[in-house]
Amino acid sequence: MRQPCYLKVIIIKKCHGITESFWQNFPEDNKLGWKYLSRAIGLVMALLMTVLVVKTGNIYVDWVLSVATAIVVAIATETQRSYSKLSPRLRKANVRVLISLGSWGVAFIGIAYFAQTALIACLKVFADDVLPAVSRNRNLLSACLFLGTSIACAPIAVIRVIRQLGIEQMIFYLPKEGLKNIFIKRPYKANSFATFAYFELTLMLVCLMYSSVVVMLVKSCMAIVAALSTL
Repeated sequence: MRQPCYLKVIIIKKCHGITESFWQNFPEDNKLGWKYLSRAIGLVMALLMTVLVVKTGNIYVDWVLSVATAIVVAIATETQRSYSKLSPRLRKANVRVLISLGSWGVAFIGIAYFAQTALIACLKVFADDVLPAVSRNRNLLSACLFLGTSIACAPIAVIRVIRQLGIEQMIFYLPKEGLKNIFIKRPYKANSFATFAYFELTLMLVCLMYSSVVVMLVKSCMAIVAALSTL
């Protein structure tokens, strides 16, 4: 008696990018037109950011910001347009680079803001409490011990505040999980021109806004360093 033959059908589900479904059905003429239009919009946004936010004045910092912004926009848009056509190794590498740049970029801003706040708070405490107490103390050894103890306790207090507030969760892990949810799980799909344009233009705008925030932070850090050097 012949044994029944069962045919196994393996269904391979392709992983599509956020904008891939729409981009595949987009006419070639429209694709070229959108590339020109998006480049023009990006140029206008960059010019507006340049007018509203002056550059740092350091050519190396400005170049690094420009290159990093261009890389993030290119990786995010091009990868999501043809995600399923890329090899698994290449698309994983692109997504990892994108998530790393995004998460560490947000972490850099958070660290810079917190460092400035902590530095200003420590300087205020030293100016209002520590230095007057040292100047009133007539015993040189006691004054030196008090000053050294205060300097040693300052970073300990900052680290304690970081642990209590969970700064690392807010500035690194939460943004990283959000980027993973968007670019790995991809719960959102662009099925129309409106959602497609919204995704790509919003991504471009966020990157340009990020670079402007970094410029302001670098300028403020340079101003603080210049002020401290004059003391």
